[in-house]
Amino acid sequence: MIDDRAAQLLRERPADRTWLLCDDVPRTDFDEAAAAAGIAPIGCAWIEIDQERARQILVHLLSTSMAHGHALMPAHRARWLADQFLSSAGKFGTRFATNTEGLPEASGASWKPATEHVFDAGVIALGSSGASCYWVAEDS
Repeated sequence: MIDDRAAQLLRERPADRTWLLCDDVPRTDFDEAAAAAGIAPIGCAWIEIDQERARQILVHLLSTSMAHGHALMPAHRARWLADQFLSSAGKFGTRFATNTEGLPEASGASWKPATEHVFDAGVIALGSSGASCYWVAEDS
């Protein structure tokens, strides 16, 4: 689980909307976790990634605006929050997925939206301790 302070900071990331799911319900399907978090299931468009790639995406999402590319928080805080999220679903055998092959603003045609917003990206984690989802959406 994510501690209360980290959860608050994740939710407060400047955006048009953020979604944060951290529950102890074991899930085996990324679409199931997406629906539980309140974002759209995207089926075969999920891109399964390793933990290091998930960390890179989260650090980038937390530290940089998708719409304008400006800094949102210091890199050390973004790394700490990313690590808090990554450990929330369990330490061993956790699977991660996202909706983009590259970093969110550089993905172009490889990006599959999971919301009705102009920009959205995040990471879903499925592990032995449950499921977690952190998703961010920006319109401008």
